[in-house]
Amino acid sequence: MLSKRRSRYCDCGPTTNEKPADTSDRADDCVRHGGCGAPAAAAVAAAHRNVGKQINPALSTPSIHVVKSGKGQHRASFGVSFDLLAIGPASMSTRMHYRIGNLIPFHAHPNEQAGYILSGKVRVLTRDSESELGPGDSYAIPAGIEHSIVILEDAEELQCFSPPRADFL
Repeated sequence: MLSKRRSRYCDCGPTTNEKPADTSDRADDCVRHGGCGAPAAAAVAAAHRNVGKQINPALSTPSIHVVKSGKGQHRASFGVSFDLLAIGPASMSTRMHYRIGNLIPFHAHPNEQAGYILSGKVRVLTRDSESELGPGDSYAIPAGIEHSIVILEDAEELQCFSPPRADFL
């Protein structure tokens, strides 16, 4: 039975209020992240037990895509330079290098977009709102929403997209 009350095993939202009967080998009971508590806790505990142990590469597949500092793939979109960083099955990250005079015109894409301003100032606009953002500010734009970015001063921004943008690959 689903409940709007948070389970004693999960803090991620509505889930079952009863501990699942067999949780020893499952970390995916909760829709979001194994949040039924026992399965998630078991997975975390297992991971902690295996720290430092040799993992047989033949029995595992890489699950972390790492891009070291300065090793992103250089790209451009709308005349703006950016580095393509880590890419996963459901998300990707980029580091945008904005310069005064750059303008990202109104556009929409099927990807949710989130941004974190590292330096400088930008104005993020949708058809019905605008926000001036500086270092430490962040935003999220749902998939399909038309938006634009005006560069107010040279800026750096970390952007994340879900799913990954095929036009950036």
